[in-house]
Amino acid sequence: MSKVLDHVHTYAKSPRNKNFYRCRDSHCSHYKHRKDLEGKASLCNLCGIEFVLSWYSLTLAKPRCPACSTSKKGKQLTDVKTQLEEILRNQVPGVIQDDLETRETQPLLELTVDDMEIKDGKS
Repeated sequence: MSKVLDHVHTYAKSPRNKNFYRCRDSHCSHYKHRKDLEGKASLCNLCGIEFVLSWYSLTLAKPRCPACSTSKKGKQLTDVKTQLEEILRNQVPGVIQDDLETRETQPLLELTVDDMEIKDGKS
């Protein structure tokens, strides 16, 4: 029997039982029920940054962070992140380089929905 590795897991729905998620690492045998994963740390299946699993992210076959999400909050977070990166580029020219490979593995800014306050039309 394989061991559960001591690392942050990257989850995907199990092909046999849709209520269970497994770690995508080929050397890891971690397997948990969906209800036990909400609020736990995971790596995003798209960008690879660590985030906390929410009810929404666990509805996806391969959970992703809020910044990679296609939800309204995810789009707003991406917009804010892009604006902040642009400000940083203008403030410190020549220090931040646009290397796509580096950017995918090491995001310039790691923001979550908890880091920003999104106001809906109700005051």
